[in-house]
Amino acid sequence: MAILSQARALWPRLMFFCVLISMGRFAQAAGQEIELATASFPPFRIVSSQGLSGADYEIVTSVLLRMGYQPSVKVYPLNRALKVAEAGREVAGFFTFTRNPEREKHFVFSAPISTVTDVLFKRAAVKLQWQQLSDLSAYTISVSEGYNYAPAFMAAMRKRQLKTIAVASDTPEHEHLRRLKRGVVDLAICEVSVCSALQAQYADELAGLDYINRPVGETRTFHLGISRAYPGAEALIRDFDRELEKFAAEGKRKKIFRHYGMSVALD
Repeated sequence: MAILSQARALWPRLMFFCVLISMGRFAQAAGQEIELATASFPPFRIVSSQGLSGADYEIVTSVLLRMGYQPSVKVYPLNRALKVAEAGREVAGFFTFTRNPEREKHFVFSAPISTVTDVLFKRAAVKLQWQQLSDLSAYTISVSEGYNYAPAFMAAMRKRQLKTIAVASDTPEHEHLRRLKRGVVDLAICEVSVCSALQAQYADELAGLDYINRPVGETRTFHLGISRAYPGAEALIRDFDRELEKFAAEGKRKKIFRHYGMSVALD
């Protein structure tokens, strides 16, 4: 009983020290610059002559600012961005991307920032439905090099059960739709919000395209990833997640999604 009483007496002090440690980390972050890599993926991450914007850009940078950091974002093509972020020297990490076992070897991932749903875009004149991936074996599909699609789709590509043509560029999704419009490919796999936004932006160029309203795999989550080589990566993500939870609870994340016209399976 004496030990229990002593433990109860020490508990308020322990909680006080935990709060001090947390406040200390935030104080250390105050005004500290943190550099991150990203790649164009509108409306999640938008790169334009006016600078950077997009739902995920606003969420990640807003949360970091609340933590006391000054975020600085460098834009690269996707594969280059991931390699730079993985090294953890030029930048601390990358936002936003899906998790998989290989990436988890190199990055500490945050709680979900947003969600992504891949669908197949086609020419509107083509009447096509599918139930399983084997139904698509006769069609040529445009894919993004380095993109982490749903596991079943990735497995089908590895086994060469699908005919795919990879695009490696700063804006692969736009190129997918251009190829589809020109008849170079039969289908293009694309995140539904991304290619729908491109269709709206380039309405004349991309007229006559639509998509099959059937997800390719499950809806997945997008995250901030901090390189495991970056000092204090796990503590940084823990603090980020706590602040992100508050940010979402205040309705600010949902407001950002509404601003960009996005339907996201969060909040």
